Amino acid sequence: MCSASASNLIGIALTPLLVAFVAGHLSRPLTARIVEPHKGVLSLVDRGSILLVVYTAFSVARAGAIILPLMIFRRLRLLDCAAIAQRYAGRAPGPDVAADAVLSG
Repeated sequence: MCSASASNLIGIALTPLLVAFVAGHLSRPLTARIVEPHKGVLSLVDRGSILLVVYTAFSVARAGAIILPLMIFRRLRLLDCAAIAQRYAGRAPGPDVAADAVLSG
């Protein structure tokens, strides 16, 4: 059952790539007249788009490496605050609390 699932996933991933590859090769005689005069610009755009994809992938990975510790730290701070709040909830109000209630009320 596991091999069938893996085979289906590989088929789902490879089929669009294979179709695009075959379509590109079959359309080459039709598109060569348009592409050849603009080969320099198209090469620049092609390499630039690959550069952007790689840069974006590294940026996302780097941002994930920075954000994850912040998320963990935030959760730990919330747990600390909850523990402190529970500790103070069990105490009787002191004179400062009574004075604050009179002043704010």
